[in-house]
Amino acid sequence: MAQLTEDQLRWSQTTEELGNVIKSLDAEFSDTVDLLDENPKAIWIKSSGTLKVDTVGGTTIEIEGINNDTKIDWIRIKRIYSSTSGSAVSGVFGIY
Repeated sequence: MAQLTEDQLRWSQTTEELGNVIKSLDAEFSDTVDLLDENPKAIWIKSSGTLKVDTVGGTTIEIEGINNDTKIDWIRIKRIYSSTSGSAVSGVFGIY
């Protein structure tokens, strides 16, 4: 498993109750294909922007104005879209 950066380590230590595996999801952004490992317990977004996702329940949601270093644990995600109406977020990590 890849070594965690200092930011990832700091963040993971504050969210131990969520899970113990942090996985980069940037390479899995797609308008047609679900995440390889669906339903992370939370996602951590390093760089601000717009996030468009499909939930496990089948709803498509687009969230604008997400700030740097934001944790989202209130929706369960099965797809992160590569296209959004605004500048897409980057540095997205799944917490499993």
